[in-house]
Amino acid sequence: MEKDYDQTTEELAQCWRNSNRELAKAIGCKVYIIDAREYHYKKDLYLSTGVASYDAKKGMIFYDQILN
Repeated sequence: MEKDYDQTTEELAQCWRNSNRELAKAIGCKVYIIDAREYHYKKDLYLSTGVASYDAKKGMIFYDQILN
């Protein structure tokens, strides 16, 4: 099953926060997504130049009582 950008953002954010001591108290984060699944050329472009346009910019707040 392919994850959408919201699911990907949630998974990455939680993983980063839970695996890095310095991020454990973070209240939120931003995730910038380059979707090489849909745009295959973006992977090579990013790997060769370090630049590619973002397909999504998502923010996430870690507090459960606040909607993401």
